[in-house]
This record gives sequence, C-alpha cells and structure tokens, in this order.
Amino acid sequence: GPTVPNPPKSVNPEEDECVEEMYTDPDHAEYTIKVPPPPPVQKPKPSIQRNFVLHTKDSLPPHIPELKCKALVDLGASINLMPLSVWKKLGLPDLIPTRMTLELANRAICTPDEIARDVFVLVGKFTFLADFVVVDYESDPRVPLILRRPFLRTARALIDVYGEEMILRDGDER
Repeated sequence: GPTVPNPPKSVNPEEDECVEEMYTDPDHAEYTIKVPPPPPVQKPKPSIQRNFVLHTKDSLPPHIPELKCKALVDLGASINLMPLSVWKKLGLPDLIPTRMTLELANRAICTPDEIARDVFVLVGKFTFLADFVVVDYESDPRVPLILRRPFLRTARALIDVYGEEMILRDGDER
C-alpha cells in the first residue's frame, strides 16, 4: 500500500520566525465590515441544496449594518477572529454554533461558541466575504479584528513585512 512520508528531521528557525511575524500599518489598515441582512424565514432545504448570492461592491444594499475599524493582519493565523463585543455592535444574532478549542498567542485556551459566516469586509475599494470565529475576549479597542493568511490569499495581498506595505489586487487593479 502507499506509504506516508516522514517529516524532515531539521527545522529551519528562520522560516518559523517569518511565519510568526505580524503586519499592521495604521495608515492603511482600516477595514469596513458589512453584514448582509438575515434572509426571510423559509422551509429548511435538504443539505445538498444551497443558494449562493453574489454581490458586487455597487450592488450591496445601503441599509447593511457596518462598523469601521482597524484590523491586525497575522501572517501566521489560521482563522479570522472577532471579539463578541464587535459582533454585538453589528447587531446581528445569526451565528453558527461550533465546537472548537483555540490556543491563543499568550498560551491561553479559549472555547468559542459561534462562527459568523459570510461577513462582507470592505478594504479600500474591494469587498471580500470572510468567516470569523467569534470569541468572548477583551481586545485592543484600536485593533479589534485579526485577519488570517487565507483571507489575504483571497484578497491577493502582496505583503512587504520589512517595508510595512500591503497591496491588494483585483486582477490588474490595485
């Protein structure tokens, strides 16, 4: 049968440090979070059927609740984090239950109860959908959100950690 390859015995500490570095630039790190209004109540559909609605930046309804804030871009994070207090400010209770345990950077263990799915994040002139793990923790009020590496991949971000610069692209547009 197939064999599973063993991981390499040596670890490059420089690569590990690179993954753990975080980036934030106060001049360019303002994000707007927009959450779509809850859909009308309908009969539940079988799990195989799903409806997808695509919105362009210009077709978003003007009455979507929004919150402008700064966000920390963590190159080593695997999830997007949002404090429960920020979610309450948005005023939308539609969260999806989850069973997960997180170990935070300070080694504290927390168990978030819910996930916010399909949150519109407006960065400059670009709008992205992102999922957030909602955690009841005390965040820095200046930078309440933590955006993960897959979000940056979706946003096609080019990051110069040394130069403290981040460029988002949509095709050839920056």
